[in-house]
Amino acid sequence: MALVKTPNRQLDDSQQIKLVQESNLELHGIDVVPDNERTSTLKDIFFVFLGSQMCFGIIVLGSLPITFGLSFYDALSSISVGLFIGSILFALLAPLGARTGTSGTVASGAHFGLRGRIFGTIIAIFTGLGFFSLTVWTGGEAIAAAAAKLLGWEVSKNLLAIGAAIIGLLVISAAIYGHKIIVATEKFVSYAVAAVLILISISLFHNFNPAYAGRELALGSVTATWYLSMAIAAALPVSYGIFLNDYTRYLPKDISGTKTILSAGAGIYIGCWIALVFAAAVTTMFVDVTAPFVSGLMGMVAWWGVILLALVGIVGSQPQGSLCIYGAGLGLQSLFPKFSRVNSTLILAVLGIALVFIGIYIVDMVNMVIAFLAIDQCALAPWLAINIIGYRFVNKAKYSSEALFENQGKYWFTAGFNLNAVFAWISGFITGLMFIHTEFYSGPLTNLFGGVSLEWLFAGVVGGLIYYILEKISGRIR
Repeated sequence: MALVKTPNRQLDDSQQIKLVQESNLELHGIDVVPDNERTSTLKDIFFVFLGSQMCFGIIVLGSLPITFGLSFYDALSSISVGLFIGSILFALLAPLGARTGTSGTVASGAHFGLRGRIFGTIIAIFTGLGFFSLTVWTGGEAIAAAAAKLLGWEVSKNLLAIGAAIIGLLVISAAIYGHKIIVATEKFVSYAVAAVLILISISLFHNFNPAYAGRELALGSVTATWYLSMAIAAALPVSYGIFLNDYTRYLPKDISGTKTILSAGAGIYIGCWIALVFAAAVTTMFVDVTAPFVSGLMGMVAWWGVILLALVGIVGSQPQGSLCIYGAGLGLQSLFPKFSRVNSTLILAVLGIALVFIGIYIVDMVNMVIAFLAIDQCALAPWLAINIIGYRFVNKAKYSSEALFENQGKYWFTAGFNLNAVFAWISGFITGLMFIHTEFYSGPLTNLFGGVSLEWLFAGVVGGLIYYILEKISGRIR
């Protein structure tokens, strides 16, 4: 087998071989995966992005259209359309990992420059920490809510912290082992959690009214509120774009780009759709649709349903949380190559757990999550747009993996930065910030479209368009 060549290599060849043979620990970090170890399949990619949606951190987002006042059918259509748009944008970058054999943040150096990939690195760390924290928090909430109903305990901050700690340990353990374990658990969770959601749906079906007409609309009209819901749904698949190539890098280099796009896109669309539509349907049955989703759901089901939902909180949280903190760890390693993948993951995991505890004991976690999502999308959308354009129109799917690690090489540009991409990303990010609204900051153009959350869309369009024009002027697009 090919041996791992990483900047911080501390084991000799025989020790590495023994370690690989005796455990599932992934030794690869940001280095290029050798051709003979790239054994993932399109089915693996499909299940990675389907299974990662089967957790309360994602499911809970499906309750938002109902809390915004939409009817069930309006919620259903806005979720379906939004996810379709977002899944296309997400999947278009899927072949990049297979063509380069390395992580998304490192591969972005072909478009941003070797030093310019720091933008993707920071986004990966920020996104990974945010979604890891959200997943651990909601998983812990499921444990606390189950304990409260089954044992009569009060849902205290300490109980939430204990639940979050349990989820955190499980998530971190899988992330440390790496790619193989994460892929395997995604497949199991896809089937297991989907089965639980089906059982819960059947048990609650007699209370479900598909003609639920909604309530007072968040933005005053059905159209504006529908677009708000659609934009949030579309942003969900887009948010995974930074981690996509951490998994497609294990596909064979010559695999079909079209099939890779379809596998990744279908996986994330189906997974998100199941999770969000389930939550939307359940929320219509709440006496108070603004009640916390997890505790509200726990209060509606029998004791066996509580146990199953607690297991969803535990088992379902692991793949999602592991995927996010694993990707963030790869991002940190690309920033500090002397760190190993394992050490990078551990550092960020500790920071992520600290953020969860801050959210439980000090800051309102809900407001913190909303602010994170808004800012994260403004940063991620132009990064994704620039990389898609770079893959499709500039490099035309042809890359030199070796040059991604060579100073003064093909992807060095100007002092390590492609100034076209840097200027385009900054322009897109600033544009997005002008439209966001959070408890901590609101942009000057927040109300221009009646409160509809289009900040990520404007950020992506502006960043991508400027990059395309500048690359065309520079002669790199022909």
